[in-house]
Amino acid sequence: MRHAYDSSSSAVRVSAISAIMILLDAPHTHAVLRALLPQLGNLIHDKVERVRLAAVKMLICVKKVKDIKFYHVVPVDHLLARLVAEGEHSHGQSGSPVITALTELLLNSYFPQGDNVTGSLQVQRTLSFLASDPIAASIFYSNVCTKLSVNSIAKLIAMIMKCLNAAIKANEDSKAESTRNHKGGTSLKASNTKLMASMTDTIIKLWETVSLQCVRQ
Repeated sequence: MRHAYDSSSSAVRVSAISAIMILLDAPHTHAVLRALLPQLGNLIHDKVERVRLAAVKMLICVKKVKDIKFYHVVPVDHLLARLVAEGEHSHGQSGSPVITALTELLLNSYFPQGDNVTGSLQVQRTLSFLASDPIAASIFYSNVCTKLSVNSIAKLIAMIMKCLNAAIKANEDSKAESTRNHKGGTSLKASNTKLMASMTDTIIKLWETVSLQCVRQ
């Protein structure tokens, strides 16, 4: 703890975090670390980028440990606030190492993957994220290209577009005031202009990432 908060040297703080990641490889340390790790959580807001990056990488290591939850080490609201702050530091540009690491950490939370994951669940998580924290969501989805294939991004674009079109169509139908995403996810109303704008903005940003990937290939 003394080294982790050594105000005289960011290199010492990074080394302390690196030591914790080594300890995480030893299962018999987990019972002790479970209680200690939350005391290191504030390092995610360190003034030095490489310390913040080390802190997020530590959380990625923690995520692989069955008995410790990364969101118990750093609460989700702090992770999202860090995502927004990093977006401000990078002036909205993708490629920030901390944003990339946070995107990896949060990917399964806001765009889960796997054979048993349905499109309904993916859209539900996306719409919930856009509704609850549109700024953090915008930064997250602008950077998912670093972790997802072009096909996965295109699939997400198509699903959001389908929901957007359904909301607009329902709004035009005098007998339908609202629509629900697939099998009952987030309630969508075209009158919810804030959410509609966030969905549209996300489609645009995702499409831009697809275009960039295609150009690079």
